Amino acid sequence: MINLPIFRAKRLYSDEYVFGVPRQDSKGMYEMIIDVVEDGIAGVIQRYIEVDTISIHFPDMLDSQGNKIFASLQEDGKGGDIMQDDEYFGIAKYKDCQFVVEYEDCIDNIDNGNFEVIGIQQWS
Repeated sequence: MINLPIFRAKRLYSDEYVFGVPRQDSKGMYEMIIDVVEDGIAGVIQRYIEVDTISIHFPDMLDSQGNKIFASLQEDGKGGDIMQDDEYFGIAKYKDCQFVVEYEDCIDNIDNGNFEVIGIQQWS
């Protein structure tokens, strides 16, 4: 079985999150290719929608409660999950070729600790 990643993004000018395949348009803006359900049939139409930042989840990236962890693909961490480990709060990110939780001046591998997803890092 192939373990493909799942991508999540926030629609531009909306509070809605979508799942699909990301790409950059000719102007460098992010788009997400999503399947549209029409007449109860999924995947009949694919639509490109403008999105802000992109986050990624792999099937083995789960928190201590078994919830999916989405790591931001951006340096600022926006769109990544907010993680809590005991009294620490951090953001799930892809950084330096690894999936980490970054908080204050520390970086932990996502597999270390007892992290739990408590929200999504919001856009300003």
